Amino acid sequence: MKIDDRLVFRAVGESDLAEVSALFSEGKDTFFATGKEKISIQDVASWLQTDDQFPYVLISGEKMIAYGEIWVDEEEGDLELAHLTVAKPARGQGYGETLLVHLLKEAERWHYPVVYLRVLPANYPAIALYRKHGFTEISPFDSTYNWFKWDKDMKRLEEK
Repeated sequence: MKIDDRLVFRAVGESDLAEVSALFSEGKDTFFATGKEKISIQDVASWLQTDDQFPYVLISGEKMIAYGEIWVDEEEGDLELAHLTVAKPARGQGYGETLLVHLLKEAERWHYPVVYLRVLPANYPAIALYRKHGFTEISPFDSTYNWFKWDKDMKRLEEK
């Protein structure tokens, strides 16, 4: 989906593996996005081969600048956003917000009422962004992450 003259939001393909894995080259930042210090091309390839994970990228000109996934949990009837990251040189320019907004729009394809995401407690910029877009913190499912919930139906009511 072309956003404007310089930005494109699209699904990830096999030809994107090296460029996506390069987004996860910073140890601390990679840990914030994935819970791992290092991500290999094989890790990214495995994400593409999973039936319930849908990866997307944000492209500026010819350069991949952001990545995120929608995980579909049919058994629980909900979605989770995962592995959101923005290339280091592109941070602080609104690309994370653009990625988040387009992931939430894409999440409309599934008619589940809730979108979850988890974030490490020290990732303050991400937490602020998620709160800005209507995510509310919920009781954690584990002790590692802060968990957030975005209620699609409540969001629709607020927009009316």
